[in-house]
Amino acid sequence: MKQLSARGRMGHWLVWWLVGAFPPTLAAAVYLIDPGVVPIPSTIGRNSHLVLDASGYPVVVFSDQINSDLFLLRCNDPACSGGDDHIRVLAADVEGDNPRIVLDASNHPVVTYFRGIDASMVLLRCNDPICAGADEVLTVLDPGGSGASSDVLLDGAGNPVVAWFDNSTDSLVLVDCNDPACLSETASVVSAGEGVIGYVSMVLDGVGRPVIAFQGLGFDLRLTHCNDLACAGADDAAHTLYTTPSQTPDVRLLLDASGNPVIGFTDAAGSGAVMLIHCNDSACIGSNESVQSVAVGRSSSMAMDGAGRPAFAFRDGSLLKSARCNDFNCAGGNELITTVTSDYNSFETSMALDASGYPVVASGTSFCCPQQGGVRINHCADEFCSTATSIAITEQKIDVGRSSSIVRSSGGTLFVAYWGAGDLRLRACQSPACDQLGDPLTVVESTGDVGADTSMVLAADGLPVIAHWDVGNDALRLVDCGNAACTTAATAAVTAIGEGGRSPSLALDAGGRPVVSYSAQVTDSLKLAHCAVPTCISFSNSIEVIDPGPDASGTALALDAAGNPIVALHASSLGALAVAHCNDPNCSLAVGGGESVVIPDPGPGVGSAPAIHLDAAGRPLIAYYDQAQGDLKFSACGDVGCTPALASVITLDDGGGADVGSNPAIDLDDSGRPVIAYHDATAGALRLAGCATPTCDAGRIIVVVDDVGFTGLEPALVVAGAMVYVSYYDKDLTGLKLAEVPLSAFAADIFQDGFESE
Repeated sequence: MKQLSARGRMGHWLVWWLVGAFPPTLAAAVYLIDPGVVPIPSTIGRNSHLVLDASGYPVVVFSDQINSDLFLLRCNDPACSGGDDHIRVLAADVEGDNPRIVLDASNHPVVTYFRGIDASMVLLRCNDPICAGADEVLTVLDPGGSGASSDVLLDGAGNPVVAWFDNSTDSLVLVDCNDPACLSETASVVSAGEGVIGYVSMVLDGVGRPVIAFQGLGFDLRLTHCNDLACAGADDAAHTLYTTPSQTPDVRLLLDASGNPVIGFTDAAGSGAVMLIHCNDSACIGSNESVQSVAVGRSSSMAMDGAGRPAFAFRDGSLLKSARCNDFNCAGGNELITTVTSDYNSFETSMALDASGYPVVASGTSFCCPQQGGVRINHCADEFCSTATSIAITEQKIDVGRSSSIVRSSGGTLFVAYWGAGDLRLRACQSPACDQLGDPLTVVESTGDVGADTSMVLAADGLPVIAHWDVGNDALRLVDCGNAACTTAATAAVTAIGEGGRSPSLALDAGGRPVVSYSAQVTDSLKLAHCAVPTCISFSNSIEVIDPGPDASGTALALDAAGNPIVALHASSLGALAVAHCNDPNCSLAVGGGESVVIPDPGPGVGSAPAIHLDAAGRPLIAYYDQAQGDLKFSACGDVGCTPALASVITLDDGGGADVGSNPAIDLDDSGRPVIAYHDATAGALRLAGCATPTCDAGRIIVVVDDVGFTGLEPALVVAGAMVYVSYYDKDLTGLKLAEVPLSAFAADIFQDGFESE
């Protein structure tokens, strides 16, 4: 490396910093090749609860009454009419019923629901608007003793306040949380001995004290106004406001401008009546409350307009109707009642008023009639709902696109294997847009939680071979596709349950037999599986422990000229990048003793999720993440075994202070020069680095490929001819993207001697 003057070194450092901090953004071709959209069951829509976000767009939680799966719908326009709305499962497998939702200051959902599988009351706090980050905070508020009804609000500090029915004590219970995730809280029994409680509705008064209405003792309508913020004074027992021979469901509580309760509910006797109680004092204890029957109907929900007049949505037979009161008490007998829709799916309703005071109603199926199921968003065009846009929600958004692996056949087909909502998925695309007739999307395996950490290569016949991690069983699985779409395949459990399979990296030996490095989840030991046959369906597969750990939290595999494995790994106990070189194809201790394990970069805090490729001389080139500094690093080994004294270590991109470099992927162009894809966690973007030489010692160019939303996670790439193809996960869209980047983007060799050498 040539020596520079102090001025020259400063100039090159400035160029280095500017490029890392402000890399150019390419006009790359970017395609969403799997949006994760699937049909939803007709049984969803029960127990819906609708709120409007800061833009006035509906956000709804509801359940599938057959499976009790919990769904979130987030609309991208006021009427949910754009066809680009997010709908996703928040909790599955008999886990989510009777949900309630509130939005925090960032428009992130906070949801309570009854987890039927263990009869617990649960709080889910999402860290993004569509709960897509797989990092939501789940807190069990009442393990094993909860009833099905709850309500949730946020106090002035943004901390949840939750009221629910505790069936172990037949009591109304309140939790006043001390933090946003309710990891610590004050719990109080508000009203004991209520029997079966349902339809809990809560507001906070002007000083933050809970006011709670519910169907309680003897199915009467009951109310309590607590005397402190946590209802902890033992003087908050509820009293009865309304008695009926039947029940008082569909309770909705609001406060008028004076802080007096306004309660909408249904008297279920006979044909049903939509009812309103307007109290004359803040605790409804004056015995002179206004009680009015508004309309014949059931499944009612209520809101109040800016003038304090109630509005209702309800079901009358098979009709969804709206009622608009002309006074505060609905006492004039001249309420305007209109039919919103005659579709037979209006059994349960939840309503809010938009900024213009126009009703927005979620209507859905009832427990009685799943065959008429589904959920609709009805957005009225005026305050009286004389006309409305009614949109049936028919598709569900699932989380797909993580852990992708990409290869390209000699015939130009791009294969992308990836995780999708617990399944192993494969796209086989004739073009990067994946929009050609016959470009298949196949769910290859779907039993359990499979498809994580995919690694894919093409066999001699040009068909995909895929290794992936069965997360639920901590096992390694292999798929040998029988056709390009992988609709037929030989599948094998390479390891037994609990024997490991995380972070697999796959190669094929000279006989086409899979060789897979991986780590065991429990012990973090580094293992190698060498299959006896191409399908791995054999009792003679070799499984060896290369390093007993606890060390291997990420692996990347290549085979040397003799077919012996070279494995780059994150030595987690040391916080270092390690390289293991086996002295036989199986990494067997019985052949030549222990394998060589060296540390080319001792860190600390480096080596996470390494990616490996061999140069023309068979020497490892390794890209990896420096998690301590938030940098992309690169090591060019000086020999096949990566002897540390012969290996160069450089910081390829320090991000100019940004956190860059996670989950890198590497391939070489026809001249042997590395191209590396990686994530910019600060900007939520996909970056590419292209080196000017095979060892990245003479310059590089960094470009931003995609910075729309929070994207670029867990990339994989392949260089083919004059193009670079990158598959990656888009967190905002919860989908799989593919970018097509011309190699000419890296043609200019303008950044010489601009690296940090170590």
